[in-house]
Amino acid sequence: MSNIKNMKIKLRLLIYFTLLSNIIYAQTVKNSLFKKNINVLVEEMEFMYGYDQTVREYTIFKTFDKSATNRI
Repeated sequence: MSNIKNMKIKLRLLIYFTLLSNIIYAQTVKNSLFKKNINVLVEEMEFMYGYDQTVREYTIFKTFDKSATNRI
């Protein structure tokens, strides 16, 4: 009985260690990809922000004309 219990504990520790090491490795890979692609990500976020602002202005003012929206 004790032998089976020890095996279960060892198996759980092995699983936890494997999961933890995979999580740590994945985070380092994610960070390196983020650093490598930061300029593209920022450019895309700026585009999405501009698009969001344009759509908001259109829903409020019903026009894309900046001279009309800036006058108001």
